[in-house]
Amino acid sequence: LQPDSLTYEELFPEKLTELIRESKEKWFVRLHPRQLKDYGHIKKYLQEKDLLRFIDLDHASNLPLPGLLRNCVVHVTNSSGTTIEASMMGKHTVILHETGLIYYGELIAAGQASYLPFTEDFADTFETIKRNNRGIRQNVENESQDFSSFYLSKLGIPAKC
Repeated sequence: LQPDSLTYEELFPEKLTELIRESKEKWFVRLHPRQLKDYGHIKKYLQEKDLLRFIDLDHASNLPLPGLLRNCVVHVTNSSGTTIEASMMGKHTVILHETGLIYYGELIAAGQASYLPFTEDFADTFETIKRNNRGIRQNVENESQDFSSFYLSKLGIPAKC
């Protein structure tokens, strides 16, 4: 979740909440570190919207991000730097906010991310993206590499610097 700039209603618009409720998978919703102070309020909001039973907020906010990304089907964000990390781990990102078009246009053009506005066909398009990316690991060279050395290599920095 992105802190401060979006309301809870903007973070969880109706089309997204419908998709979460109809999904067969558990959604891991990770709080931004600056949102941890609002954990109780966010959890209460999700409970009031009957979403909490479909969402794992606790583990998602406390487990290391690389582990969550490694095990997700697709990565969903409004617009976050985690889009880059997900692409480096071979995970497709669904970007929900138009700001992501500005920051991640190259990843969208490369097919590593998609901008998905909340239109009538939102759920169908999301399911197609999910189906097309299930189990795919794009351009991940050595799966036994630890995340740090993998990240450094993508930046062109020797792992032993």
